Amino acid sequence: MSRLISYAQNGEDVRLWRAFTGVELPASGHFTYVDVGANHPVELSITASLYSLGWRGVLVEADPDFAAELRRHRLGDHVVEMAAGDRAGEITFYRVAGTGLGTLSEVEARAAGAAGFEVSEFTVATATLNHIVESTLGLDSPIHFMSIDVEGAEPLVLEGLNLDVVRPWVVCIEAIDADTKIPNHTAWESRLLEHNYIDAAFDGINRWYVAGEHADLAESIAVPLNPIDAGKYGWISSTSESREQLSNKSYNRVAWQRALVLNQASDVEESHKRDAELARVNAHLAAIQQSRGHRIAEPIDKVLRRTKATALGVTTKLPSPLRNWTVRKRHLRIVNPALAVYTDPAFLGPLPEPVTAWVNPTLKPEVPFSGCGLGALTGEQVAAVQEWIALGPFDSDALLDTRTDGVNDELGRTTAALRTRLRLAAGHQATEGSPHVGNRILFDARSLQTPSFGARGIGRFALAALESVQQSAQPGQLVLLVDRGLSDLPDELIGDCELVSVVRPEQVEIFGQLIEPSPMTASPDPIIELLRSNVKKTAIVFDFIPLHYPSVYLRHVAPRIEYAASLDALSHYNEFLCISALTKFGLTEFMSGRGIDSGSFTAQVAWPVAIEPTGATVITRENAGPIVVMTGDEARKNTFGALAAIGVATSADPTREVYVLGMAHRGDHVHHLSIAAAMRPGEATALGRISDSEMAALLASASLIVVPSFDEGLSLPILEAVSAGTPIVASDIAAHRELIGSGSYLANPADLDSFAAAISKHASNSHTHVKQKKHLAGHKHVSLEAAIRGSVQAQGPYARSILAPKPRELGSRLNIGFATPWAPQKSGVADFSTIIGIELAKLADLTVYTTSDADVLASLPPGVNVNVASVEKLFAHNGEHEHDVLVSVVGNSHFHLPFIELTKIAKCVVVAHDTRMNEFYMALRGIGGLQELMLRTDNPITPVGIDPPIDQQISDMRLLQNAGLWEVARNAQTFVNHSPASRARIALETGVEPVVLTFPNYRTPEFAQITPQLREDAKARLGFDPDRIHLTSLGFIDIRTKMSDLVIESAAWLQQWGYPVSLHLAGSGSEVEVAKLNEQAARAGLVDCEITGFLSDEEFRDYLLATDIGIQLRISSLLGVSGPLADLAGFGVPSVASSGLVQDIDAPAFVSAVPEYVSPVMVAQSVEQLLKNRLPDSRREKLRLEYLESHSPEKYARELLAVLHDSVHMNMNTNTNPEVR
Repeated sequence: MSRLISYAQNGEDVRLWRAFTGVELPASGHFTYVDVGANHPVELSITASLYSLGWRGVLVEADPDFAAELRRHRLGDHVVEMAAGDRAGEITFYRVAGTGLGTLSEVEARAAGAAGFEVSEFTVATATLNHIVESTLGLDSPIHFMSIDVEGAEPLVLEGLNLDVVRPWVVCIEAIDADTKIPNHTAWESRLLEHNYIDAAFDGINRWYVAGEHADLAESIAVPLNPIDAGKYGWISSTSESREQLSNKSYNRVAWQRALVLNQASDVEESHKRDAELARVNAHLAAIQQSRGHRIAEPIDKVLRRTKATALGVTTKLPSPLRNWTVRKRHLRIVNPALAVYTDPAFLGPLPEPVTAWVNPTLKPEVPFSGCGLGALTGEQVAAVQEWIALGPFDSDALLDTRTDGVNDELGRTTAALRTRLRLAAGHQATEGSPHVGNRILFDARSLQTPSFGARGIGRFALAALESVQQSAQPGQLVLLVDRGLSDLPDELIGDCELVSVVRPEQVEIFGQLIEPSPMTASPDPIIELLRSNVKKTAIVFDFIPLHYPSVYLRHVAPRIEYAASLDALSHYNEFLCISALTKFGLTEFMSGRGIDSGSFTAQVAWPVAIEPTGATVITRENAGPIVVMTGDEARKNTFGALAAIGVATSADPTREVYVLGMAHRGDHVHHLSIAAAMRPGEATALGRISDSEMAALLASASLIVVPSFDEGLSLPILEAVSAGTPIVASDIAAHRELIGSGSYLANPADLDSFAAAISKHASNSHTHVKQKKHLAGHKHVSLEAAIRGSVQAQGPYARSILAPKPRELGSRLNIGFATPWAPQKSGVADFSTIIGIELAKLADLTVYTTSDADVLASLPPGVNVNVASVEKLFAHNGEHEHDVLVSVVGNSHFHLPFIELTKIAKCVVVAHDTRMNEFYMALRGIGGLQELMLRTDNPITPVGIDPPIDQQISDMRLLQNAGLWEVARNAQTFVNHSPASRARIALETGVEPVVLTFPNYRTPEFAQITPQLREDAKARLGFDPDRIHLTSLGFIDIRTKMSDLVIESAAWLQQWGYPVSLHLAGSGSEVEVAKLNEQAARAGLVDCEITGFLSDEEFRDYLLATDIGIQLRISSLLGVSGPLADLAGFGVPSVASSGLVQDIDAPAFVSAVPEYVSPVMVAQSVEQLLKNRLPDSRREKLRLEYLESHSPEKYARELLAVLHDSVHMNMNTNTNPEVR
C-alpha cells in the first residue's frame, strides 16, 4: 500500500481527505482548492497531498521564487503571482539571492545588502480574491476548500471576497499571531459567521469554517490526524521528510545563509531600526484606520466592550444561587453542541440499519450482501455466498493495494468469515443425540494471551474459569487452545496441560467438552470441528452490544460478517454462563430467533468471586474528594459526555478535581475532551494503569464515581464503586438498572442538563450509596467457579490420551507446497521465488500457490515441471494440505498479504525476505496495531513501552526498537532468514532462533565471462557517454530508508572534485520523491542525473553491465538483504554499500563497506578510492566467479531442501510425542 504523506504543518490535509472521502466528485472530475499564501509547493503545504490525490485549483503567491517553484511542480494548478487584498494595486517585495529569503521588510533587506548579499526589489500586483477566482476558475465553479495564510493580512483578504458569490465549502484560516501565538480571529471571524459559516474547529493554529449548506462535513473536519488515519490509508506526517531535507548539504547551506541575513538584520543600529520599524507600524496603523472595515468595526467594537463590561458587572452582583444558575446555563450552551461532535449519532438516538459497505470505498468486488445477514444462512444464501467466493481469488496486484482497512485485510477477512459461515452451516458431523467418545476438555485460552490478562472484563471471567477447570479436571485431562502468534501463556497457567492451535477432524472423538470464555471475540475457526460435533459446549456470554448499535459496529463488511460468523458459532453451544440477567435475556431471544428450542440448552447468570462487591462501610468526608470517571477508550463509553456533565455541574467550583480511569496512555485525548467540555486545563487527569489496591483507594477517596456508558453487558465499575463505599451517578441503561435500581442517580447520557443535575445532587451523598448497595445485594446470580466445577465434574474419569496424527509416509522426493509471489509481479520476492522455485522443482515435487498476477508456467525453463494453484485454495481448506511440508515466502509489502495471513492458519516453514515487517503491519493495522505487535514479548525484563513514538521510529529506522517479526516468526514451523547481521536481534525479540541461509544471487549473467566489450556494448545500448564515470544505485527509490538523496549529494561532491560523473537512480519511486530528488540534483548542480522508473529484466541487466561504480545504501541493517547489491557483485561491479548489506551477502573484495551512519563526503571518498585503486580485470573476474559459485540459486535450493527435511522430521517427532508442545 502506498504511503500517504501529510505535508501540512498540523495535519490539515488529512482532515480534508477524510471529510471529502465519501463526497461525489463534481463534473470536472476533481475537487478544487484556492490556496492564498501558497508558499512552497511541498514543504508545510496544505495542498501538496491533495494535489497528489487528484485535487486541482488556484495557488496565490506573491513571492516570485515560490511562484516559480509552484509553476514547476504544480503543472495542473493555476499559479497567480500576486497578493490578495481588498483592492487592486501594487506593493514592494524584496528578495535576497541565494538564501530563499523573501521579505516585505526594508530593514531586513538593507541588512542583507550590508552583509554582501545581492538584494533585488519587485513590485507585486494585488487584486481582490473575487477577481482572482473569477479570472481563473470562474465564479460558477465550486470551490471545495480555501486556505488563507497571509501573516496578519486576513481582514484585507476577506474584505476582497464576496461570500454571497464565492462559497467555499470549507475555509481554513491561520488564526494566531506568528510571533506571540495570540489569537487574532476576532478581527475577521464575524465576516464568515455572518455569511452562514459554522465554526467547526480550532487546531491550535488555524480556525476551520464550514459553509452552512455543507454542515455534514463539520464532524470530519473537527477530527485531527490520528492513528486510525495512519492505519487505514498509511498517512504519516512529513516531519520525517523535513528532517531528511535538513540533512541535505545544499539545504543546510541555504539555511545558514538565511540565518546570516537575519543575524545581520539584528545587528543594525538599534535607533535606526527602531525608527524604521516605528514608521512602518504607524503607516500600517494609518492604513488600517482608513480602511472601510475599521471604520465600521471600531464603533461596534466599542459598543460590544461596554456591553460585555455591563453584563459582567451585573452577573457578579447576582445572589450566589442565581449566579451559579447563570454560569451553568452558559456552560450548557457551550458544551451541548459539542456533544454531537464527540459522540456517534447512534448513541444519541435510534438510526436506521446502515447500508453495509467496504471501509475502503474503492474496494472491489461488490459487497457480498447474501452473507451479511445476522440470521442463520438459508440455502439460497449459502449458494449465493459460494458463488461470490468463486469469483475470486481477489489477489491481483492492484487489488492487494486496496485490501487493507487499517485493522486487517478487509477483503481477506470477509472471505475467511464467509467460509467460516459456510462450514458452520454445514451442520453436525455426528447424528443428533449420538454419544461422544472422549472426555478430554478443551479450554480456549486465547483471551488470556495478553500482557494484562485477567486485569479487567473478559480476562477476569476467563481466568476464573480456567483456574476452576484446572482444579476440577484430572491430571492430563485439560488441553489449552492457544494462538501461536500471540504472547505465550505464563507457565503457571499452562501447568501440565497440552497446547494445541487447532482441533483437527480426527481429534474430535477424544474430547468430551469445549469451554469458550469469549465466544464473540475469538475466531471460531480453530474449534469448528468441535462446534459441529456432539460434545458438551460451554460458553461465557458477555453482551450483544453490536446488535444494539449496528451503525457503529456492523456497518462495514468484514466486521459484520465476522460477527455473524460468531453468532453462527454461538448457536452451536448448549451450556451458557451469562454475565447478567440482561445478557441472559438477549441470549434467549437470540436462540429463539435461530429456531433453537429452550429445552436444548441451559443458561444461568454467573459471576466470579473476584468481582463480588465487598461489604464497604459508608465513609463520611470532611472535604469533598475528587470525582472519578470510569470509562474506556471506546465510543460507547461516553468519556466526553461525562466530562461535559461534570463541567456543567461544577462550573462554579474553582477547585474541582477529576480523574479518568480506563484511558491509560490517552492523556492528550482526555485533555482535549476536557477543554471541549469547557473545563480548565489540568482539571481532568487521565490515570495510567494502576493496581487493584490503588484503584480501590482512589475510589474510596472520591466524592462521586461517574459511569457514563451508553451500553454494557455487565458494568464492573458499578461493582467496584459499590465496594468502595462511594455514591455513583451513571447512565440510565438496563445494565445499570439491573445492578443499582432506578433513581435520580441514573440519568440520560444524551441529556447533559439532567446528567449534570444528578452529579450535583448525589456527590458526597452517603444515602445514595446505601440505596445502591442495598439494591445490588439482591442481585441473583451463581458463582462462576462453582458452575464450571459442576460442569466439568460431570465428564467423569479421564481415560484417553490425545490422538496423534498418523505419521506421513515420505517418498523418495519431498512433496513441497510453495506459497509465494511469482514473476512477473513487480517485487523482489517474486524474482527471488521464481529463481529458487525453479531450482527446488529439480530436487523435489513442487506445487506453487500464488496470486492471480503471477504466470508460473511462462517462467519455467524446458524440462522443469511444477503444479500451480491459487493460494486461495489453501484458505478454502483452512490451511489443510497433502504436502510433506508447506513453505510460505513473505516480505514487508502488501504483495505478500495472502502469504502472511496463511501462516496464521497453516503450519509453514516461513522464508522471510526482509528483516522487518513494520511497514506492512502499519499499513494493515495502523499505529496502534503495530505498537501492540512490537510490544509482544516473553522476556519479563524487556521494557514495555514505545520510545520514541512509532512515527519517529518508522521515519528513522535507526531508532526502530523492534522489527515487528513476532507473528511471522512465532507462527512458523521453522523460520528462515538471510541476514547474519540480524540473527541475534530476531532471536531476542521473538524468542525464535532463525535458520540463516546465504542469500543467493538470483540474477546471474548469461555469459561465462564478462569482458570489457560486453560492458561497452551495454553502455551503447543505454546511450551512456563512454567518457564519463557512471554511478548507479539500483532498486526502488526511497529517501527515508535507502538514502537516495545522500547518493545525489555524494555524486555532487565527486563532480565538485573534478570527476565527470553521471548518476543513474535505476528504479521507480513515488511522484513526490522523484520530484524532490530531481529538485535536489538541480540545487546541488549535478550535471547528469537520471531517474529511470521501473526497468524490465533486460534493461536491469544492461545497467548492471554498463555501471562503473554501484552505490547501495541503507539507513539500518533492519532493512534487509539487498538483492541489487548481490546483483552488482554477481556482475563484477565495484561498489560502495552500507556495512550491514556487505555482511549479509558476504560481498567480494571489490565491494567497499561504509558505516550506516554515513555522510555524503564519506561515500564520495569511498567511490574515489575505488576509482583510484581499481582491481585488475582478471582479479575482479576471478572474485566474481567465486562469489557466484558460493551464492548460486542451485546451492541455496539444496540448503533450503535440507532445512525442509529437518522441519518435516521435527514435525513428525512432535506429533508422535505428546510431551512436545
